[in-house]
This record gives sequence, C-alpha cells and structure tokens, in this order.
Amino acid sequence: MIGSYGYVIAALLMLLQVGLGLNFMAVTPLFPIVMEELKIDRATVSLLFSVVPIAQALFTVPAGMIATRFGVARTLAVGAVAMSAGLLSLFIPSFEGLLVSRVIFGLGTGLLVPLLSSVVVQWFRGGALPVMNGLGLVFGSIGVSSAFFITVPLSELLGWRGVLAAYGGYAGVMAIAWILLGREGRAHQHSQEAGQPVGVLDVLRRPTTYWLALAFSGPIAYYDVLVAWLPTYYNQVFAMDLAQAAAITGLLGLTGIPGSLSGSLLSARVGLRRPFLMVPGACMGLVGLGTFLVDATWVNVSAILLVGLLLWAYPPVLFTIPMELPGLSPPVVAVVGGMILTLAGVAAFFAPLVAGFLTDTTGSYLPGFLLFTVCSLSLLVAALKLPETGPRGRREAAPAADPGAGQG
Repeated sequence: MIGSYGYVIAALLMLLQVGLGLNFMAVTPLFPIVMEELKIDRATVSLLFSVVPIAQALFTVPAGMIATRFGVARTLAVGAVAMSAGLLSLFIPSFEGLLVSRVIFGLGTGLLVPLLSSVVVQWFRGGALPVMNGLGLVFGSIGVSSAFFITVPLSELLGWRGVLAAYGGYAGVMAIAWILLGREGRAHQHSQEAGQPVGVLDVLRRPTTYWLALAFSGPIAYYDVLVAWLPTYYNQVFAMDLAQAAAITGLLGLTGIPGSLSGSLLSARVGLRRPFLMVPGACMGLVGLGTFLVDATWVNVSAILLVGLLLWAYPPVLFTIPMELPGLSPPVVAVVGGMILTLAGVAAFFAPLVAGFLTDTTGSYLPGFLLFTVCSLSLLVAALKLPETGPRGRREAAPAADPGAGQG
C-alpha cells in the first residue's frame, strides 16, 4: 500500500461498491409487483434490469480515455453522482421515466466501474492487487445480497418506488464522500518497469483483451439470468412466497463474500491466475442445474450456494490480469477493463431479455436457463487461451525466455 491514506481510499472504494450492488439488483425482486401495478409483461419489465449493462457499455471503454484528460478521481466522481439516479423514482411515476433513471444509473456505472481498477493500480501493488479486487467484490456482493434480502420487506413500508429512491440516496451520500475525500494516488510503476508503454489503440488490438472479455461475458450473462428470473420462477413455478424466493436467490450475492475472498487470497498465495479461471469455468454450469431443475428447496439452496461460490471466485483473478500485463498505465488498465465490461454488458443486456422472451414464447423457463448455462463455459474456453500473468508464472517463464540467463 502507498501511504496510510490508502486505507481511506480502500474504504471509499468498498462503500461505493456496496451502493453499486444495492442499486443494480434492487429491481429484480420487485418484478412481480411492478408487472402487476404497471400492467407489463416479463420481457418489458426485464428492461429495468437489462438496460443498465447496455447503458454501462457506452462508457466503459471511453472511461479510461476521459480519465486520461480529466483525471481518474474527477471522472469517478461523475460516475458516482450518476449512480444516485434511483432518487428520481419518487418524481417520475411512469415506466418510461423509471427506465430513464435506470439508464442514468447505468451510464454512471460505466464511468465508475472500470476506474475502480485504475484507483487500485494507483494505490496498491503486488499481492495486494487480487486481494483488493476480491474485497471490492465482497462489498459489491454485500450490496447485491442486501437488495435481495431487504427490498421486498422494505417495499411494504416505503413502496417499491420509495425503496429505489432510498438506495439511490445511499449512492448519493457515497458520491459526496468521494468528492470530499477521494484523490489521485501515485501512478503504479508497472509500466515503467516493463519497458515500452502500451497505448490505448494497441491494447484494443490485442487478442488477450477479447479473451478476457469472453471469459467474463458468458458467466455474467448466466448470473444475470439467474438473479433476474429465479425469484419469479420460484414464486410462479415452485409456488414459493416471493420474499422467500428473493431471499434464496439473494444467496448468489451472499456467497460473493467467501467466494471472492477465497479466489483472490488463494490466487495471491499460489501466484497463478489461470487455474482459478479454469475450475469455475468447468464446474459452474453443471452445479447450477440444481438451481432450477429440481423442485426441492434444500437442493435449490445447496446449488445456489455452490454456483455462487464459483461465480464470485474468478472475477477478482480475472480483473487482476490486466493490471499485470506489461506496459499498461492506470488509464489504459481502465480501457482493458472497459472493453471487458462493454462486451459483458452487451451479453448481460440481452440475456434476461432472451430468457424472458423464450419463457413467453415456450411457456417454460427451462430453455432460457439451459441456454445460458451452456454460455457459462466461455470462461473455461477463454482461460485456455489467456497468458499466465501471476508472479509464479512469470518466474517459471523467465528461464525459457532467456536460456542464457545466469551464464557468465
């Protein structure tokens, strides 16, 4: 860590990610309530969720370029302010207005999310990188889990629009905290140590960038289908109480705490990255079948816990890889992360829509669930193509790259 102020920066980043997870997932437990009140179908209501990643995709790549001109801290602050758009829910009663507020939120996350990596690179080094990425996901999962566990009960007190506004208010408070306390760190020395710096256009031409994007896209589409439709599926098909269905689905977020921590800490200790992508990529789809094929609560809960661990274990490792690629400055790291999030955002936009459309067309949720279960295998396919950037992998590769090293 660079200086004691890094603890303040770390705390701000963690709390921002609580707000991100809370606001992102807030609408899915409310789908049945919103459908009934606004008289809309599944495909339409799923736009409230799906529009966020597609709006996010508009800014995830440009975020690094904008930060190069205006600074990482300032650009992140703009994104944090936009994330408070849920406050508009109290003043815009129509579905279209609600959709606009979700678009604004998505645009804000498009600026904020890739720049979180830039801030981490500015303030932390070495083994702290996967650990910080893991902690970020832990706090994000706290926000996601909170959305599933408390949104329905809170909606009975505040109304569903009041809940969305309250979550937006939390994001607004954190935006003010970042504006007052957030600051730039000393740029990471990685690019200087690695030699020739890599530019934005160069990194966008690299196959590694797109393998990283593919690795994230399949599982995130799979995850979004599960979190978007399992509460409604359990409620309508397995006849669960809606609050119980949302709470069980919320375990997917809760597992982010042990999942992210275990993935990041084990990867930091072992010094390798690819094995921590391959194992989840091979296993998550198979384990996930138990979330929807069996009408037994104990099976559903067990499967959700296991698939959640796998779904959360790999992202802190995946997003560490761009930080360890040679020659990348903090804004360029954000560009790589932005490309990952852009392609994943497109996948996440279409996934719940496609699943909802298939359900409306066939009368069954299973075609959509099975389709995106197969898509989760993209993590395994991409992991086989990615380079090993961990310190142990670099040490083992060094003798092969320089067979004459150490000879006098």
